[in-house]
Amino acid sequence: MTLGRVADDAGIVVGSLRHIFSSRDDLLQGMAEQLAIRAEASSHERDAVFRRFDIAPKELAWTLPHSRERRMRWRVEQALLVESRQHPGFSDAVARCREARRRDCEKVVQTLARPFGVPQNEQDFEAKRTLALFEGLSYQIGAAVTGNVDKAEARRMLEDSLAGLSDRWRLRRRR
Repeated sequence: MTLGRVADDAGIVVGSLRHIFSSRDDLLQGMAEQLAIRAEASSHERDAVFRRFDIAPKELAWTLPHSRERRMRWRVEQALLVESRQHPGFSDAVARCREARRRDCEKVVQTLARPFGVPQNEQDFEAKRTLALFEGLSYQIGAAVTGNVDKAEARRMLEDSLAGLSDRWRLRRRR
């Protein structure tokens, strides 16, 4: 990636881009920061929705990289993760994106657990498991390799996993 290519894609002249970003690394750092800001803002916007038992699992499933824009953000995040070995400043932005996803998974699991009085240590474990599933499905969708899970299947898998979790807690409570 060069500043010239970015300027061409954005429809601006390189001088305008250089006025804001003096180097490729500055541009990448700016992209990383924007990516993290968007992830954190999206997570905060979903707070109220994730507290509703009836729609929390569906809403989390819709945050998978199913749209073109979300797949591009996922790919940028993955590229920044790779680049963070050479540019440690990127790892902070990638960590902030991952932390926003972790919080989302945690909020949904807490919402599902609330009516059943599930112990906190079990909620923590299930939130980690949900995050692992979410990230694995995101990879399947984002990498877009032939034979991977498609968007609808991924959403259904995540929703089914969360439904199974609340069903298990509901059954345990009846005993």
